[in-house]
Amino acid sequence: MKYIYILLLFLFINQIHSQCTLNLISSVDSVLCGEEVTLSAFGSMDGNVAFQEDFNGGSPQGWQFTQSVTVADNTCGVPSPDGSDFMWMGDAATNPRDMTTNPLDLSPGGVICFDMRYAEQGDSSPCEGPDESDEGVFVQYSIDNGATWIDIDYWDPNGGNDPSLTNWNQYCITIPVAAMTNSTLIQWHQDAVSGPEFDHWGIDNVQITLDDPTSQISWQHDGYNYPMGSSGGENPTPVALTTETTFTATITNGTNTCTETITVPVKTPILKANAGNDTTVCAGECFNLNSDAGVIVNVGGTKTYANTQAEDASGFLGIAAETNINVQNMNQQTITSGLITSVCVDNFEANGSFFSPLDEDEFSVTLTTPDGCSIEMVPIGLANGPYSQVCFVPSGGSDINGGAFPASGSFNTNEPFSNLNGCSTNGSWTLTFESSSVTIGASAELSGWNITFEDRDSLQAGVYTWAPTTDMTNATSESP
Repeated sequence: MKYIYILLLFLFINQIHSQCTLNLISSVDSVLCGEEVTLSAFGSMDGNVAFQEDFNGGSPQGWQFTQSVTVADNTCGVPSPDGSDFMWMGDAATNPRDMTTNPLDLSPGGVICFDMRYAEQGDSSPCEGPDESDEGVFVQYSIDNGATWIDIDYWDPNGGNDPSLTNWNQYCITIPVAAMTNSTLIQWHQDAVSGPEFDHWGIDNVQITLDDPTSQISWQHDGYNYPMGSSGGENPTPVALTTETTFTATITNGTNTCTETITVPVKTPILKANAGNDTTVCAGECFNLNSDAGVIVNVGGTKTYANTQAEDASGFLGIAAETNINVQNMNQQTITSGLITSVCVDNFEANGSFFSPLDEDEFSVTLTTPDGCSIEMVPIGLANGPYSQVCFVPSGGSDINGGAFPASGSFNTNEPFSNLNGCSTNGSWTLTFESSSVTIGASAELSGWNITFEDRDSLQAGVYTWAPTTDMTNATSESP
């Protein structure tokens, strides 16, 4: 009798804890001291689940259509947040890559929550990540049985190395009003895929819940209440933090209540202070102090961006092999002398034919910035063979006219990188090998390249205090 009582007690406790769910999300993983964070809450009462899938059954369950996916608990060496199986769009999945639900009754409205992770750009297949702006994942809906699809949200790869995307994160999005029908399809969709061995990603713990008109979500720190029956969203009032803070929210329908917390860490600012060079003046003379000081918001330093995918090219009259690199998160928004430290080619090789004995020396090499500025790094007629681990540098390299080009190593460019000064850094850079020769039956392949920058620190002005201040004007400025 004692064992039956314990079992009933366990079931009762389990029921209490499963009567509602609440997910809290921070706009950033951590903030710099004094910066603001935006909080979001999404919740539902039990019994209002329209669709859920955790992939723990070993294969996708309950979907109308899926690509050829991998279901495992540790694909690419990164386990899911709960350590269980998840869905991975690997090299067995072709283009377009879709995960489509059966028709769902979403007429009450609600929220779509799921965990997602992109693979890192440049890793080996099936762990090679998306990087260009059109290679990300959409969440879409259809109300005409899949004849047309409408975007709900999209996640730009942001260059392919953004830790917020290449690590598992939970995402919650509100179901649009137009999608609130009794027969709505939801799908995860990727349509700009470079090939099966590229641009991989995964999802887990998918849950689509419906609004409960009797429930309400509230934040404790500011007393903000979402409208009755709402499944949540952003708290409209951001919070500025100076210390690590834990926030609490609840969802209740008057009978059942769930409470959740979220902790936002605060990073100690890195301060930079340099009062400038020592100055010698005569008595009575005036001079300016020019300091270099502030709060480092984002650290600069050496930043390398790469694209390892191979690009084949063929044609009849003139061919071009080119690939892009999506550069993001550069503190320096425009190019200055010394910013670009190298552009390196993994491999480029021309494959001639009986009709067209095409060689590498019939190709020019052009570097193009995100806003269309370009330099010709190598003109036609200089290459003596395939490119393999060849780097172009602003100075100090070998001369491309020296006869040994393109041997492995560093070479100066035909047109200097400084010709790109003033052009944009963040965005899609393009490397192009182009020939205007007759190319019947000939082809070429560009297999990977990278670009390296020496970025500056991103500084935020601080409060300046000089001492002594005798006869000093503008004593609270950077340069009194």
